[in-house]
Parts: sequence; C-alpha cells; structure tokens
Amino acid sequence: MVNGLHACVPCSQRSCIAFALSASHAIYVRELASLSYDRIDEVPKVITSRLLSARSFSTGGMMFDADVLPGTELRDWILKSFADPAVDFMDVHNAKHRCFSGRVMRA
Repeated sequence: MVNGLHACVPCSQRSCIAFALSASHAIYVRELASLSYDRIDEVPKVITSRLLSARSFSTGGMMFDADVLPGTELRDWILKSFADPAVDFMDVHNAKHRCFSGRVMRA
C-alpha cells in the first residue's frame, strides 16, 4: 500500500544497453491506473512543476550533456539536445529525490 492506495511494485530496468548510469529499481503503479502517458511533442503538466535533472545520450549510452533545470524549461532543452543528430535519447529525473520521471526519444 502506497499513500493509502494499493500499488503494484514491479522492478524496472531503465536501459537495455550497458552503460555507467544503468539502473534497476521499483516503480509504483496505482492498482486502478488505466492510462499511460505516450504523447509526441508534449511535456506532461506534472513534469513542468518540478526541478529536473536531464541527461542526453548516444545510441551506445555515451552521455552528451546534462543539466538541472525547472520543468518549464524542459521542452527547450529537449529541442536543443535533439538538434545534435548524435543524441539518441534523454533520461529525466526529479532532481531533489533522483526519481526517474521518464525517457525522451526521437519520434
């Protein structure tokens, strides 16, 4: 039970490639959750209110850039990062608690 709600706690591995920042951890999914967030060119509203840590990576897992920024600046950071064709994906975390928020991939 998490915050009074039943939750499923599967283990998640964030990366299928072996690199220094690979990690596995529990994720919490509410028992009655029915929707996932899968949008193109849209930052979830819940992310824009947080202080974030963002990192961009190549296909092989080489980190290109990293920054700590307000969630309201994430969209611009993503666009700047994807301007480099070598950037394959980005991982975004809540900066204070280092909780994984999501992966940003090219559409």
